[in-house]
Amino acid sequence: MRQVYEAANVLEAHMIKGVLEQSGVTGFIDGEFLQGGMGELPAAGLVRISVNDVDYEQARSILRDWENSQVQDAHTPASHFTGWIGIFLFGFITGLVTAFWLM
Repeated sequence: MRQVYEAANVLEAHMIKGVLEQSGVTGFIDGEFLQGGMGELPAAGLVRISVNDVDYEQARSILRDWENSQVQDAHTPASHFTGWIGIFLFGFITGLVTAFWLM
């Protein structure tokens, strides 16, 4: 077994394990229950994802591609947000015009 990823928390660990399993690589979560023993205190380095030795290179490649796609998604402008601003402004202006017309 080789460690392929160190997760910040249990939720991230399960997400990474799911990413690996979608590509056919079996992942194992180590230290999943150790965070509960720490209580609410932040503890780093407890939750890790391991894979079989033969799957290590493939898992690293999968995670590298996944991390690169996450960075690209973070830099992509949110066009749907600008659509909501336009709808809001249209409704706001329509409401003002209607309010002045009714007075």
